[in-house]
Amino acid sequence: MHFYRSIDCIKAITFDLDDTLYDNSMIVDKAEEEMIKNLQKYEQFQNLTLDLYFQEKSLVLSINPEVYHDVIVWRIDTIKSLLNRTSIPVSQHPQIIDDAVDCFNVWRHKMVIP
Repeated sequence: MHFYRSIDCIKAITFDLDDTLYDNSMIVDKAEEEMIKNLQKYEQFQNLTLDLYFQEKSLVLSINPEVYHDVIVWRIDTIKSLLNRTSIPVSQHPQIIDDAVDCFNVWRHKMVIP
C-alpha cells in the first residue's frame, strides 16, 4: 500500500469490493475486448489483438513499475504507447484515448452483483 500524503485523522474506511465479494474477472475481460474493438475501428489498429495489447501493457509496466498501483493510468499509458507506434496524428491521441477508456468503462460497469 502506498501513502502519498500524511494521514491526520481517519474519517472513513472504504473497501474496493472487486474480487472480494464478487468475481469481476469476466466483466473486465469483456470490457477489454470491447475496448480493443473500439480501437480497431482505426485503420492503424485493425490488427490489434488482446495479446498485442497485453504485450504492450507488460512493456509499459517494465518501463514504469509504479503504474501497477493505478490500473486506469496503466491502461491510458498502454494506449498512448500503442498510439505512439502508429501514424495517427498526435493531435488525435487524446480523443482516441478518451473514446477507448469510455468504452472500457461502459462495459466495466455492465454487471449485476448477486
